[in-house]
Amino acid sequence: MFFIVLLANTAYCLDLDQHSEAMRSAAFKKAKELNVNVAIVVMDSRGGNVFWARTSPMAANSFDIAHQKALQVLITQKPTGPDPDIGKSPITLNSAVLASKLPFKGVLPFAGGIPIKSSGKLIGAIGVSGAKQSDDVEVAKACAAAIPDSK
Repeated sequence: MFFIVLLANTAYCLDLDQHSEAMRSAAFKKAKELNVNVAIVVMDSRGGNVFWARTSPMAANSFDIAHQKALQVLITQKPTGPDPDIGKSPITLNSAVLASKLPFKGVLPFAGGIPIKSSGKLIGAIGVSGAKQSDDVEVAKACAAAIPDSK
């Protein structure tokens, strides 16, 4: 099923590679401004890696979580973050450390994954992890803002 969902997004794909350096620079600039260390994963609409980058030092699992956030965005076509139904679960999710122990890989209640859209079409996803969720979101937004005509 996930394969079909990802294939459905391949009809429109902006070449994100041509913007990767600007995206990386914008994300690093925002991370420095916020004084945080993060892992950044940018994927195209087909799930291909555009780039992985990080500031140092950081937690060992930050890349895994950033990657899962980007994948979740591609599958759901919406930002990651708290789900109102999560509170009904008997599992209390209060730390990014627990993300690697989620029973369903790729389902993260943590903010920091955002879609990249152009002309209303999904063209990719950004996943950021390593800082507070609000900082992860700010870095992801700065990264996306480096792409012309994206929202």
